[in-house]
Amino acid sequence: MRFLAGVVLTVGLCVLAGSGARAGAKADNLDGTWIPTSLEVDGKKAPAEALKNLKLVIKGTKFTLHIDGKTLNGSYKADPSKTPKTIDATFEDPAGKTAAVVLAIYELKGDTFRVCGAAPDKARPKEFASKPGEGHELVVYKRQKP
Repeated sequence: MRFLAGVVLTVGLCVLAGSGARAGAKADNLDGTWIPTSLEVDGKKAPAEALKNLKLVIKGTKFTLHIDGKTLNGSYKADPSKTPKTIDATFEDPAGKTAAVVLAIYELKGDTFRVCGAAPDKARPKEFASKPGEGHELVVYKRQKP
């Protein structure tokens, strides 16, 4: 269950980097459907089997995460003017209230999207790494072609 929660947090983080950018920096276009290609949680690589039932859909400043038949919704704010670029993801409970806020960093190169995030209420990572004991999650996504 802890691993699944980690996957959910990390996958949700990538949602944040899209059109929710603050003033002064060009927003990255993350609208579309994203499929994870790799995932590390607390320094451990997730098996390919764990990624099969994951899909992230981003539209505007909203995201939907589909994981093992469940759906998680939320919104995000991104700041592409920082180095590395930052993302704040807000996950919602079924009633639409804030359930958790996740702080992360991201990088977008073409159709490859890389995100590294911390557990809720923990400090934002400073580098793209998931080391044992840090609790960071690193995920790489590919944009699904229409």
